Amino acid sequence: FEQQKNLRGLTQAHSNVGNIHNLMDNKDKALTYALQSLETAKAANVKSSIAYSYRLLGRIYRKQGKPDESLTAYKNAQELYQSLLSKREVGETRVSVGNIYFDKAQYANALNEYRAAIKILKTIPDTLNMTYGYMAVAESYVQLKQYQKAKDYLDTTIRLSIKKNILPLRMDSYGVLSDI
Repeated sequence: FEQQKNLRGLTQAHSNVGNIHNLMDNKDKALTYALQSLETAKAANVKSSIAYSYRLLGRIYRKQGKPDESLTAYKNAQELYQSLLSKREVGETRVSVGNIYFDKAQYANALNEYRAAIKILKTIPDTLNMTYGYMAVAESYVQLKQYQKAKDYLDTTIRLSIKKNILPLRMDSYGVLSDI
C-alpha cells in the first residue's frame, strides 16, 4: 500500500496491525500503528476510517490506563459515526464510553451511556451488542446498589443470551445474579 500510495489500504493495514499489537499487549507498538492509521485516514479523508482509528485509540488508551485520553478518542469516533448515521458503530462506541466511566467508578454516567447505546441498538438487528449492553446496565445498577433494577436487566440478558446462544454471557449473568 505504501508503494502504491493507497492511503485507504494503508489505513486499514495500520489499524489491523495496531489491533493485533493491542491484543498481544504490545501497548507502545499498538499506539504507534493506531496513530499512523489515524494520520493516513485523515490524509485519505475517509470519515469511517478516521472514526475507526479513534475507536482503536480509545481501546489502546483504556488498556494503558489513560481514561481521559480514551474518552476523548471515543467521543471523536462517536461524533464521526453520528455524522455518518452509522447506528451500530454509535451504539458500540457509546458502550465503550460507558466502560470508561465504569472504570472510573462513575456508574451513573456509565449507566446513561449504556442505556443510550441500548436505545440505538434496539433500532437495528443487532441482538448481540444489545445483549452486552443489557449486561453492562445490570452491572452498573449493582454498583449503584439498585439490585431490583439490576435483576430486571439480568433477566433480559439471560433471556437474550439463551436466544443467541452466548454461553459466556449467560454464565456471567448468573454469576452477577448470584452476587445480588
